[in-house]
Amino acid sequence: MTNVLSSAIAFFFLFAAFPGTSFAGARSNKICIQSSGKIVSKRKCSAKKGEQEFDVAGINTLIADGVSQATVEGPAGPTGPQGEAGPTGPKGDTGIQGAAGPQGESGSTDILGYAYIVASTNPFIQMYGGALTTGVTVTKVGEGQHLVTFTGNYPSDTLDPNMLIVMSDSDNSSRSTSSKIDSVDVNNSQITVRVFSRNSGDGAANDGAFKVLLLSPPV
Repeated sequence: MTNVLSSAIAFFFLFAAFPGTSFAGARSNKICIQSSGKIVSKRKCSAKKGEQEFDVAGINTLIADGVSQATVEGPAGPTGPQGEAGPTGPKGDTGIQGAAGPQGESGSTDILGYAYIVASTNPFIQMYGGALTTGVTVTKVGEGQHLVTFTGNYPSDTLDPNMLIVMSDSDNSSRSTSSKIDSVDVNNSQITVRVFSRNSGDGAANDGAFKVLLLSPPV
């Protein structure tokens, strides 16, 4: 059928291109297309011989049908806009717990203050210091017992009497000392240490020079 259509179209355009030309009586004869695809002009087409008769209108219809059934691929269109993001997916399962990390280093402490006290009838501070200490006073409250008060700009987290560290020592091997945090004044940023001095032999109270060291809690 494709060969027949091609032959009919060719014959039509040839016939239309030379309207004033006579093709062996083509104006009064019929246009017959044989089963072999050959186009002939006859007064009457023979159906028995498989000939098909076409007039100009029939050829136009055949051409139109052929064009409408043809598939013509045009150029690709532009890329469309990106679609909206989809909804958030469900939360995944919790992963397995990782291995324990290495043990951290030991915390460090800071020297809040220190003092060297001469404990006589009228005790006094011979020297003191410390990065955060601005002053030290001493008061005798009994034989071999003194209150040493450190004043300074101490951070609030260091003013916990249960966390502060205090150490004391005598300047003479015949005497020993012990010390403890007596009180903490948060408002005035004062830390008071109570120091006890005793003889090493009989343990009797005994005044003498001693040193006090005040340390911050480990961090």
